[in-house]
Amino acid sequence: MERIQLIFFLKAAELQHFTKAAEALNVSQPYLSNSISELESELGVQLFDRVGRGIKLNQYGRTMYKYAAQLVCLERDMMNEIREMRSDERIKLSLATNASIYMPQLCRYILDAIPEVSMHLFLSTQDVMYKRLDRGEIDFVILGPEVRDGYEREVLIDDSGIVVWPDGHWLRNYKEVHFEDLLGETFIGISKGYAMSEYIDKYLPQSRGRIKSFLETFDTNNALQFVKAGIGIAMAPASTIKLDPYFLNHYTRVTDIPCGTVHLVWRKGQYIDSISQRFIRASKVFFEQLDEDTKNLMK
Repeated sequence: MERIQLIFFLKAAELQHFTKAAEALNVSQPYLSNSISELESELGVQLFDRVGRGIKLNQYGRTMYKYAAQLVCLERDMMNEIREMRSDERIKLSLATNASIYMPQLCRYILDAIPEVSMHLFLSTQDVMYKRLDRGEIDFVILGPEVRDGYEREVLIDDSGIVVWPDGHWLRNYKEVHFEDLLGETFIGISKGYAMSEYIDKYLPQSRGRIKSFLETFDTNNALQFVKAGIGIAMAPASTIKLDPYFLNHYTRVTDIPCGTVHLVWRKGQYIDSISQRFIRASKVFFEQLDEDTKNLMK
């Protein structure tokens, strides 16, 4: 059993298609298929069932997936620890998030605090982030509002909910509203799996279906641009007023929505090398200052 076979298997399982997996890994489809066939021959079982033109893990494949992901993660941790023992600190960190609104200023802060770091940032839904974390493809995720069991986490910020609106909107006359007061408005929404969408599903599940008009985009930063263009309103974390000065005078508190928690998450048992420790510390400092600044602005 070779490492490359495990990587091919994991990608095929994720995409449920040999050709798509080969394209994602930049290898030929026959090479990937043959590698997986050799793995199946070594194990003496088929790992996938054919479903139309795609594939799906069977009972053997699901067991294989669990251990293959662990093996790839262990190899990553081993390399990071040995590299650190050699005093050869790595500089690359990979991060995924479903809370994009924080990322530009957080990354600026991290690069100032750790100038030698090279960051790879991915915007993903919760399901995709957890899969990539489990396979050792990324080091950390920043997500909200909840964390699944079995992961290490640090609370970064408890961010209250506001509604943001464009120039001239009737909400300019209100400091506070109930969410019920907004149901007739055009909402700029976020795709399922991203932080604000998960937040609404958690706290306002009965209201989503009653929203009169809904324009869905792919992340909070993008939604804010639609608001500025006058297309509609959007739910946002309170710290938006600090992150984007335009909204300091274009927001209203929503009284019946509790705080949404944003977490920094990593694998349980993951080796935390020095660059990771510095990243965790810097992230916590950034969000502590963001929280303090936001509360001062809302006084």
